[in-house]
Amino acid sequence: MTILLAVQGIAVFTTGLIAGILFGDRAGNSFARTKLPAPAFLAFQREQNRRFTAMMPLPILAAVVASSAWLVLVRSRAGAPDFLLLAAGTACLVLFVAITRVVNIPINRRVDAGDAARWPRWERAHTVRTAFAVLAFLCELAALALARGATP
Repeated sequence: MTILLAVQGIAVFTTGLIAGILFGDRAGNSFARTKLPAPAFLAFQREQNRRFTAMMPLPILAAVVASSAWLVLVRSRAGAPDFLLLAAGTACLVLFVAITRVVNIPINRRVDAGDAARWPRWERAHTVRTAFAVLAFLCELAALALARGATP
C-alpha cells in the first residue's frame, strides 16, 4: 500500500464519517429537539455534548490532516480537476471546523451551563457546517474517482 493510498483512505473515511454524523443529526435529532420540553432538551443536549466532545476531535483532526497531506502529495497535479476538487473539499473541511469552533462549541458550553437562549443560532450554524461537511466528502469522492490511475 502506498502512502498516497493510505492518506486518501483516511481522508475519505474520516470526512465521510463526519458528514454522516452531522447529516444524521441534522436530518433526525434537530427535528426531535424542537419538540422537547426545556428540561428534557437540556438533559439530552448535555449528554450529546459530553459524548461528542470526547469522540469528535479525533476524526476531525484526522480528516483535516489527511486531506491536507493528500493535497501536498498530489501538488504536482495543481490545476487538474481532481486537485481542484480536493482543494475545494479541504477548504470545506476548514470552514466546517471554523464554524464549529466559533459558533457551535461556545453555544454548547452555554447549554451545558443551562442557557439555551442561543440555540436557534446553533441550529442555523449546524445546518451550514453540515452542508460544508457533506460537500467536503462529495468533493473528496469525486477527486478520488477522477484521480484513479493518475500519479502524483
